[in-house]
Amino acid sequence: MKFCQNLLTSVSILFLAAGSVIGSNVIEVTQDNFSSVVVDSGIPTIVDIYASWCGHCKTLSPIWDKLAGAYADKSSKIQVVKIDGDLNRDIADEYGVTSFPTLKYFDGKGNVEAVEVPRDLESLASFVAKKTGIPSNIKRRAPSAVIPLFDDTFDKIAYDPTKTVIVAFTAQWCGHCKNLKPTFEKVADIYRYDSDSVVLAEVDTSGIGTSELIKRFSIQNLPTILVFPDDDSITEPIKYPGGRSAENFVEAINNVVGLDRNIDGTLGFAAGRFKELDEISLQFVTASPEERKALLEKLDKFVERGVGSELNSAKIYRRYAEKISTLGAEYITKEIDRLSAIIKKASTSRAKTDEMKKKINILKTFAPTSKTDEESKDEISRDEL
Repeated sequence: MKFCQNLLTSVSILFLAAGSVIGSNVIEVTQDNFSSVVVDSGIPTIVDIYASWCGHCKTLSPIWDKLAGAYADKSSKIQVVKIDGDLNRDIADEYGVTSFPTLKYFDGKGNVEAVEVPRDLESLASFVAKKTGIPSNIKRRAPSAVIPLFDDTFDKIAYDPTKTVIVAFTAQWCGHCKNLKPTFEKVADIYRYDSDSVVLAEVDTSGIGTSELIKRFSIQNLPTILVFPDDDSITEPIKYPGGRSAENFVEAINNVVGLDRNIDGTLGFAAGRFKELDEISLQFVTASPEERKALLEKLDKFVERGVGSELNSAKIYRRYAEKISTLGAEYITKEIDRLSAIIKKASTSRAKTDEMKKKINILKTFAPTSKTDEESKDEISRDEL
């Protein structure tokens, strides 16, 4: 009996020295063993300094458990640790903790740095992999089309004068934000290939490096969605007034940005077209040689002053005008058939399909009689280039 008690005591001492891992692969430490487990172990370690009463900490906890599980078979090369900074104030003070949770990375060589990435599983695993070169067993999703923004990166993205930027201010603990997230991700993916015109971005106010933005834009309710138009004359963002279904977002973005996306991500009949360029192409086929020369000169001017998607479209109008001048009007039908065949191939990527669809839309403006009834309803009402 005495032997069993001594054995149990010895095991307990070793257990406490190494850190607790009960019910999880996360190593729980205290200020008594923090140095031996984290600082002096020589093993790269990522640490969650939390408080038991902290709501953000409770949100992070299951993610931290999954992160530890992803590296469970590599614990000799990377440790996932947590410590209650409220109960272990010496550690919290030593590492400058002013809020919970605070994440720190110890490289095993005496260097410490803040972990300043979004607090989702993939971002944290990516951080660990980048620092250690050790991959996790987490199955990676396709990269999100939503751009994360922070205090030091916000202005470069949000105030880009060449595009409209839609920014969602969210928090991981916010229920409404969680409901919005899959919709916002879906809409961002719909416009993934329109990044020269519109960008969807997110400020996670529960993460590190966003406190200045919260003050700057007086964010009080979450989620808050702000629109930063591609208009130098508008210096302040506009609060997004529309509904929050994917259909609502798509309708609003199409109207504001001048795009023509369908809810399934495909392009409509107006995609790639611009009103003033249409006015030139509509005249081109029936124009005399002298008139065509003048129309080509007009297209050249559009190419010279165009930017972004407008420039890309102007170049396509110009190229097709030259082709029609050289090969005749029959080129229009042949080229539309060729491009349509490419779209129908199962191997054609979405980006390539978009490119072909825009070209078909533009080609059809040179031969207005080829428009269907459905297309005829789709009037172009975009601003000038």
